[in-house]
Amino acid sequence: MKNKREQEAIRAYFAQEPVPVEIHNALRQACQQLPPREESPAPAAGKAWRRLGGALSTAAAAFVLLCCLNAVNPAFAESVPLLGEAFRLYNSQNKVAVGSYVGTYPQMEQPDAAAAAADAQGMELTLHESYSDGVYIHLSFAMENVPESLWEDLYFLSGKVEAQVDGQELEPTYVALYPQGESLTGSLALALPQAAEDGAELELSYQVTELERYFAMGGSSEAVEGAFSGRAAITVDTSHNRTVEDFESNGTVEINWVEATPSYTKINYTIPYWGKEDCLVVNYPRLYLLDGTPLQYSLEGSDFPREATGGALTATAFFDGLPNGTEQVVLRFYTEQVTNWEPSTKAAPLWYPVSGEAREILVLAEATVDLATGTASPSQTYLDYGLSYAADYGTRYSTLNWMLPLDDRAVAGQAYMSQLAEQPGLFQQGLGLWELTYTKGGGCQAEFVLLGDAPTEALEVTVTREDGGLLAQGTLAPADVQAGSDGGGSFYYWGAALECLPGQEPQLLDTVTVTVTQGDSQEPVFQREVSLGNRDKN
Repeated sequence: MKNKREQEAIRAYFAQEPVPVEIHNALRQACQQLPPREESPAPAAGKAWRRLGGALSTAAAAFVLLCCLNAVNPAFAESVPLLGEAFRLYNSQNKVAVGSYVGTYPQMEQPDAAAAAADAQGMELTLHESYSDGVYIHLSFAMENVPESLWEDLYFLSGKVEAQVDGQELEPTYVALYPQGESLTGSLALALPQAAEDGAELELSYQVTELERYFAMGGSSEAVEGAFSGRAAITVDTSHNRTVEDFESNGTVEINWVEATPSYTKINYTIPYWGKEDCLVVNYPRLYLLDGTPLQYSLEGSDFPREATGGALTATAFFDGLPNGTEQVVLRFYTEQVTNWEPSTKAAPLWYPVSGEAREILVLAEATVDLATGTASPSQTYLDYGLSYAADYGTRYSTLNWMLPLDDRAVAGQAYMSQLAEQPGLFQQGLGLWELTYTKGGGCQAEFVLLGDAPTEALEVTVTREDGGLLAQGTLAPADVQAGSDGGGSFYYWGAALECLPGQEPQLLDTVTVTVTQGDSQEPVFQREVSLGNRDKN
């Protein structure tokens, strides 16, 4: 049992970094429902599809983990008392953290309008502040006359918020009200269904229901009686919204355009294609102020291209809004997803592999973006925070892989092998390359799919570099064939372990040519170029 001082210290720490209601509920319920761990046998299926299923499961797990870790962790303006403490925003429907710095903009309205209460045990809810940049409406509330019985062991009080603007329903969200003095304060962001023009008067109606009391130290919760409703007129101010285009970029990171409002910052960029990890494209941007303060990154609002074009990747990242007057920011790309890392520690963030020790997350590229001049220049501010550049990224792997269903767009929409056979170039004389894997220090493995009759003769397989140099070679033996089938018919899996030449180690994104021949014939039965773009770092 922790003593009272320890409990107060922990409570104070977490009160500064409130966890969104939805994440708190989801984590608590998930932990309660976790079954005992037990080993399950692998399903009876073709080994190629099992491998694909495992890869996709890893990708899904990674995506869920990233979503759960997408908590709010911004720095806040200290100049405006209520906003400086209460504008810790989280949009439950869109999973977007927006507007942490709206308190630094001068057009904040202060209606101080009391909401109508219903069976609220004498509690009073006041809409203290409101602001709209035409994309979002930001509201801050204060709850007063809270019964003494609700204060005991209170972490925060939450409520469901339903709202209408000019009679049009908005997406419901939640507000979390945290203890501050003798009141409970909190704030929220409401996404407008369409952009509003500067000076427009928005008629807002809102209802706060389903009050829930959450106990400190990660305890349970209980329903609280009471409901509130209110109205407010909000004037749209777009004077701080801007879009900067036609950037001049002279480094690895090319900025195409930036859209910035007090609510959010969207950056469209082009970066080198750094391959994939566990089927996910390596694209991990983070945005910082010049003093190292991180701007919250949101999955919702960002896009995730699956493929590169011409060796480059173009995408858009969605971040929290900038403090008023900000002209320069630092856009940095990492080798891994970075969550809940505080740059002021000057200790590099870590990632944790499935097995083995934690490893340092490295920097792939960085640019300082100047919104005033429309320029983006390479920079190394990461050195000030204990970070290192990923100089050996191309050779830092355990395996390199190419796999047909994940790396060839022609597969999209094709459910059966017979349908794949109809796509140009995938199959030649009934033979198609399914997967090629290089294991560092362990050789190559080539997996093929054969349509038609079972093979009776061996085939020779070679893997060559772009310069024509031999990387690996081996034999497809008839004895190694395995029968398979799907809804479109039957086929065969045919694999071969290839011997790699000493000193021949490919790098990430190397293009190799896989050639299959029969006997002494120099004419290939099958030949295809593939890029080893999927790395396994474990």
